[in-house]
Amino acid sequence: QYTWKSPRLELTPSITARLLHSTLQDKLAPQAQSSINKLWSPKATILWRTHSKGELRSEVSYQMNMSQNALDVLPNFVYKGNRTFSSGLKENPVLDAFHINAVYTLGKMTDKLYTILSGGYSQQFDYIGQQQELNPDYNRNNLVLFKNRTLTYFNAQLNYFVAGIKGNI
Repeated sequence: QYTWKSPRLELTPSITARLLHSTLQDKLAPQAQSSINKLWSPKATILWRTHSKGELRSEVSYQMNMSQNALDVLPNFVYKGNRTFSSGLKENPVLDAFHINAVYTLGKMTDKLYTILSGGYSQQFDYIGQQQELNPDYNRNNLVLFKNRTLTYFNAQLNYFVAGIKGNI
């Protein structure tokens, strides 16, 4: 990453690159499954000081990840106790996601009035979910690869210092 600065503006582009080699040895399968994945995650952050008491920070990122849990890659059912069987996915998928957010801050924590406004959008192109089957005799849990989950959020925070109680409301 590298940060370019001016008196009122900062721009920080960055990239994270990973090379992941994984091997799955299943005792029931004749040979091991092996995969090599190249994962990268570019990101850009912009900080704009609008005036002496306010700043706007925005971030855009694209992420490629893989599951960090080895139990997510179990092609056959495994007994987990108490009549519960669980299975994972046949292979470890690449989970892509896009995120964008913006945070506007007016004032500092030591000022009488301190305000934070934020909002963002996130889209997961692929994500891992669960499908459960509950029976009186047994329970089955399957991991399933889903597509296109989005999240939009907005948040407003207003802090006003009241001298009578010596704290913020």
